[in-house]
Amino acid sequence: MTRAFGAADLAICRSGASTLAELPAAQLPAVLVPYPYVHQDENADYLVRQGAAVKVQDAAMLGNGRPQDGDLAREVIRLLENPHERARMAEQSRALARPDAARHLAEILSRLATRRAGW
Repeated sequence: MTRAFGAADLAICRSGASTLAELPAAQLPAVLVPYPYVHQDENADYLVRQGAAVKVQDAAMLGNGRPQDGDLAREVIRLLENPHERARMAEQSRALARPDAARHLAEILSRLATRRAGW
């Protein structure tokens, strides 16, 4: 997914944990629409607080049934018309990336396993 994100200027997506890990890896700013029936609001809030995304509530996304009047269209248009803000958000997103996270986690687990085994 990171390669697909690489071709984009802006992501519009839900805020599942895996997606929010991929956005910083791709250095991609995002408009997040958390799925309202799980804990995606909390996920989205992290990237929003870091300045890497904006959040639109699901219920407000389409306005009164006219997508062009909804918060989603308004935010997307605003960001597409403001390359400086997108660049700032992309930089904030890049700062959150942890491309070596799997290696780092493997090292920690290896140390713990070695200690526990008494090696």
